[in-house]
This record gives sequence, C-alpha cells and structure tokens, in this order.
Amino acid sequence: MMFFKVSEYANDAPFANNAIGRSLSTSEIDFVITESLINAGKAEWADEKHNGVFVWILSPQQLADDLFKWAQSTGESSPVFTLEEIDVGDETRGQCRHDVPVQLHTGAFNTFFCCD
Repeated sequence: MMFFKVSEYANDAPFANNAIGRSLSTSEIDFVITESLINAGKAEWADEKHNGVFVWILSPQQLADDLFKWAQSTGESSPVFTLEEIDVGDETRGQCRHDVPVQLHTGAFNTFFCCD
C-alpha cells in the first residue's frame, strides 16, 4: 500500500502539465482518483475531506483471501490475533501480509464479515 497526499502531487504529472501551463482542479483530481482507483477497489480515501488516498497493491479482498489461506495452512484459524501481531508478528514474517498498514488489514477483515 502507498499513501498518496493529494496536495503534494497536485502540481505534478499526471495532474499538471507545466510545459503547457495546464492542471486539474482539486475536484477534477478527486474525480480521476475516484473513477480510476476507488471505484475499481484499488484505493480508499484516507479521510472525508479527500486530503489523501491509500492505494492498494493488493485489494482488501485479495488480502482477506491470503489471510484465510495462511490461517488454514498454519493451523492459526482458532487463536485470536491482533492486527499488530498479523502486521509485524513473527508468525507472518516473510509473508505478503507482513508489514501491511492497518487500514488494509481492516478492509480485509471487513470482507470476512460482509455478505453479497
């Protein structure tokens, strides 16, 4: 996951072209991010004011699937783990779920408790 602060990149490519003196407005940037990343399940706004966005390398569903497979393969499906233990614990070291920001883990766990 990558954190992208909109104000830090608003005047750079791909949101601005300094060679021709054109750039997108904040609302246009919000639209681009929402249409291209958030609606595709590849990102999530960091706050209600859209100051930043979390861009996922794995979607929350992909991480949920990975966590479930890990729990089944290691026999860890019964014990209770905190997000911190899953994020930085020895049990997950060397796994793709290790050192993943809590926001992505939260999204992944929400998929366990949601229904279609």
